Amino acid sequence: MQKKIFSLVVAAFFGLAFLAAWGITNASENPESITIKDIQDKKPPVVFPHKKHNSAEGQNLKCAECHHTTKEGEQPKSCASCHDKEKDDGKKIALKGNPPTSATKGMFHVECIGCHKKNKEKNANSKAPTMCNGCHKG
Repeated sequence: MQKKIFSLVVAAFFGLAFLAAWGITNASENPESITIKDIQDKKPPVVFPHKKHNSAEGQNLKCAECHHTTKEGEQPKSCASCHDKEKDDGKKIALKGNPPTSATKGMFHVECIGCHKKNKEKNANSKAPTMCNGCHKG
């Protein structure tokens, strides 16, 4: 009987230790927000509400929907690890009706605004911003 109780206590201890470690890891890997900077020309940097996009209380997007190179079970890399203005090597892309811009800046606009527009097509009440001042505040 004492062995059973001891085994249960040990199992509970390791279970709680695992859950605590998992919670700490997930908290550090899932920031509340991320400031996208160093790509703006005239507008202020964008404060991206990360948790609002990927939490169950928010949009509940899967990591790979934005971190498109992430495979199942992998920890996503930051956007800047691949999309870095310094690594653009002068590549430019033209966004509809605008002068050519850095490939990195263009990527954010195409991906983010494109997703927001799709969201609005599915849900007319969506507040997903599609205009400059919806993301560039300040």
